[in-house]
Amino acid sequence: MDTSSLATRFGSFRSASEASAFERWRASLVQFTGLGLSEEEQSKRDQVKGLEREEAQWRRCEAWKNDLMKNSPVVVFMLKHLALHRTNLTSAHVHCAPCDPTRAGGFSPDAGILLCQDRFMSKSHMQDTLVHEMVHVYDHARFKVDWSDLRHHACSEVGGFVHLDESGVDRVDSGGEFEWGLSVVERDAEGVYDVFKATSGVCSASGDPFGDGQPGV
Repeated sequence: MDTSSLATRFGSFRSASEASAFERWRASLVQFTGLGLSEEEQSKRDQVKGLEREEAQWRRCEAWKNDLMKNSPVVVFMLKHLALHRTNLTSAHVHCAPCDPTRAGGFSPDAGILLCQDRFMSKSHMQDTLVHEMVHVYDHARFKVDWSDLRHHACSEVGGFVHLDESGVDRVDSGGEFEWGLSVVERDAEGVYDVFKATSGVCSASGDPFGDGQPGV
């Protein structure tokens, strides 16, 4: 076959290989832009892109987490103090996962620490969140915290803020997009937030938040 001038609906090409290269480029462009796809193809493309984005976010979150747990002075400090209370927190207890827009992290005594892989603006933002949640782990290890008790939960939240203030860790200015909020509880749980405000004067570094004679965090 004479390939000196290969005609296609996109024009003439000098060779079959040139036409093939153009088709590959066109297919790549279609997948990148979504132009020319059917509704079904667009839906599949969006699903693939979403999975690729989640995987990239997870890999970044895991890399930052492991680096912080090895090299961040404040995170290493918290790990040492947790170990003093027989709590060996490892990277296996800190999970990266996508979250809703209302939170950056969370803590559950059963599941460990959650880091919201799609909510961090920087590694320092993740550091702040990780330390905040580690304070909850510390409270759980050292005190008899009843997480279903709003006052206990609120006091632990205050402890997280107090610790960050005293450790000199800079909080990231989110420009309103993110809020520290209450770690596991949604922002619409106004009851916890009301207790949080009402007890903020009591739950401090010199207070007795859990009523057991122990100092706050």
